[in-house]
Amino acid sequence: MAEVRTIRIDSNRPAPRRRPDPVKAAVGARPDRVAMWAVLLGVFLTVVAAATGHA
Repeated sequence: MAEVRTIRIDSNRPAPRRRPDPVKAAVGARPDRVAMWAVLLGVFLTVVAAATGHA
């Protein structure tokens, strides 16, 4: 039989602080920059597809 783990929540202690996620901090601060890179990537892929396509 598998052992059941019990978690006890102690309300007298403050929760430990987590370190902020560096990716979320970088992306969350500049969503317009992420959108710009997405548009530029789309334009680049369109140019590559048009240049290498065989009609």
